[in-house]
Amino acid sequence: MSKYNNQTKQQIIDVTKTLLKEQGNLTIKDIAEKAYVNVAAINYYFGSKDNLIKIILEEVIFDLRNEIVKSIQKNEEIGFDFNDLMIELIEMIIKFADNNTGIINYSFLQMASGSDEDNILIDFFLNDYQFMEMILGQLSNIFPDVSKDQLNVKYVIIFSSFIVPFFINFARSQRVGKKDEDFLSRYMHLYIEELKRFITP
Repeated sequence: MSKYNNQTKQQIIDVTKTLLKEQGNLTIKDIAEKAYVNVAAINYYFGSKDNLIKIILEEVIFDLRNEIVKSIQKNEEIGFDFNDLMIELIEMIIKFADNNTGIINYSFLQMASGSDEDNILIDFFLNDYQFMEMILGQLSNIFPDVSKDQLNVKYVIIFSSFIVPFFINFARSQRVGKKDEDFLSRYMHLYIEELKRFITP
């Protein structure tokens, strides 16, 4: 593939990644217009819009998984409290979800539409048993006093945090017309404080 073709392909990926941060219901025309290419070019390089988006989702979520593993490894080195680590991971996931609302929306729109495509978030964090067992194994080694059942429940709580921005955005939408510039940060602070009370024995 020529240098020009590589640049065009990367431009399409970069533009789609940017668009996906904010909107989940992308059309191939949206991508083509922003990338200054025609629809045929997207189909030529990626086969379809869904293939293009799948490549981006896998890349972005794989990076998040690496960050989660690094956070757990850091905890092993410096010795956090288990609940402190849990809050750190939840905050990381919520921040990711809030910064990538289009990606989250797209994932759940695909599932709601009855698409044959699996929900990539569920695939990467709940159906990938190798990853799940690796994380649970690391946590078990660091916190041997936490039972396997407790670890499994806490794992589900951590990775269900992807859905939190949906509720934040709903709460925000109820405040239309009200000036509240720091709503998100205040709401998230309250959410985390309530979560700490919920998970602390």
